[in-house]
Amino acid sequence: MNVPEEMHQEIPSRVQSVTINAHKYQSYLKKYSYLWMDDKIEFMKQFLLHERFLSAEELELHADYECQNSTLQLAHFTEQINVRMSE
Repeated sequence: MNVPEEMHQEIPSRVQSVTINAHKYQSYLKKYSYLWMDDKIEFMKQFLLHERFLSAEELELHADYECQNSTLQLAHFTEQINVRMSE
């Protein structure tokens, strides 16, 4: 048998093997699906920042803190606009 024929026979078996492994990995990850709450991006952001899953109370406190920070930034931004407009 020559090389192209061997490769032609080997490729479908490798594709099938990769597909089976991908399905196994996907089913392995399904057991963690309960962790994915409504917003996956926000969950990952919190998990990466705090290195753990935050409780509902901690999430509320963090949301309040984020709102305070955004208000301060908005006030600072408004102040900068007013300074630029008066120049």
